[in-house]
Amino acid sequence: MGPDGLFLVTRTRQGTDLAARLGYAFEEGPVGPYTVVDRFQQTSVAGVYAAGDICRPVHQAIWAAADGSSAGAVCHQSLLGARLPEQKTVA
Repeated sequence: MGPDGLFLVTRTRQGTDLAARLGYAFEEGPVGPYTVVDRFQQTSVAGVYAAGDICRPVHQAIWAAADGSSAGAVCHQSLLGARLPEQKTVA
């Protein structure tokens, strides 16, 4: 009796050098590097937000959609001048 399924995982990489030029923090995940963000989806560079697979060690469409929604809401609030509660600095 053979296997019921086969799951393949490939390494990922950034599609552009924008992140490197901006200089925000990365960590190495199981499938490649990902951008470090705080709970508000902000990177280590003030005013730069990231969402989706770029900021998750494991890639899932539902998490990418949720991150995008959160990042959009927080970015909107910051453009309106709202101060976010206790933003931590990410390394």
